[in-house]
Amino acid sequence: MVQQRMFFLLSLGWTLGAASKESWPWTSLCQRRHDQECDVHHRGDLPSFEDNATYEAFLVSHPVQGSGSRAMKVTSFVFGLHHTAVALRKVGGPDEILLEFYALNFGPGIVVPTIHNGVLTWPDQAVIGWTPVVNNSEWPRQVSLGHVRGAVVNAFMDWIPTWLAAHGTYEVWSAWDRPELKSGMQRYYDETTCHTFTEAALTALYSFGAKLASKDVLCRNYVVLVSKGPLQPVESGARLLEMTLFYDGLGHLLNQSSDKTAASIRAWDALELVILSIAEKKQPFTFVHDGDHNANYYVELQRPFVELRPEHMSQRMILPWQTADTARLGECNRWPTYVSV
Repeated sequence: MVQQRMFFLLSLGWTLGAASKESWPWTSLCQRRHDQECDVHHRGDLPSFEDNATYEAFLVSHPVQGSGSRAMKVTSFVFGLHHTAVALRKVGGPDEILLEFYALNFGPGIVVPTIHNGVLTWPDQAVIGWTPVVNNSEWPRQVSLGHVRGAVVNAFMDWIPTWLAAHGTYEVWSAWDRPELKSGMQRYYDETTCHTFTEAALTALYSFGAKLASKDVLCRNYVVLVSKGPLQPVESGARLLEMTLFYDGLGHLLNQSSDKTAASIRAWDALELVILSIAEKKQPFTFVHDGDHNANYYVELQRPFVELRPEHMSQRMILPWQTADTARLGECNRWPTYVSV
């Protein structure tokens, strides 16, 4: 199977870039790339599919930085941190496509900005990328969700650039009135991560007519700020100064100057530092940055402020066939490990 996939990959000219349109009709679409994936900017960057063909839809995933440091492997394993994407395979044919959303710079800057002359800069640009091959070793978990007609897939391809236009930056935080999904909860602010795209993409496919379902609960990661109420805009004056000082202090603690991010520090380190700073405050608060609307918000927190138990960091996706009303805390958790602030 590995040899067959490698032959298919090379026959497409994916690594060599020399394939003709006859051997791979989608080659001309791949004008801009990151990490060997084609970037999506508009509908013309995506392929079209046979309206009458049938495709099988999958949710695919792998552990976060599973090939990284031993510490990161342990963290990913214990907390169930994983990256998700959507894949489609033609039934009875070799064609397939994988689509994923990711930050271009998954470093500390997506959590703690750099500051120069009092201006906060967030390197939080994100992209949707696609490949014509689903690598089984890279994506070890593949959950079949049902079959989709090509006409529905084309409607889905039309939808992707419109979603990206409203979600061009990466944001790790959510802000809810409680740390668990349940009926009646208030979601004041939603993150924008790979899971956000996967969740929205599967919902879009379903809304276009795809009959999708899953026997098991489909899960994803959340990092939830437990907010006392709606987020308060930060526009100018004392609150903006407070936000600048807040992040400037965190930046120095991360071994950064105000102008430069240390390449050796990972996003998880910055996330951990923000959480620790919240726990140390007499009246806990933090800030979030909405890059898509160039807006900043002050978040006044209530206990448990940020809940890092594995069963809170890994909860179900909200999909047409699995709603928050039927969520059960712990349904996505395998380990009784507790870390709270």
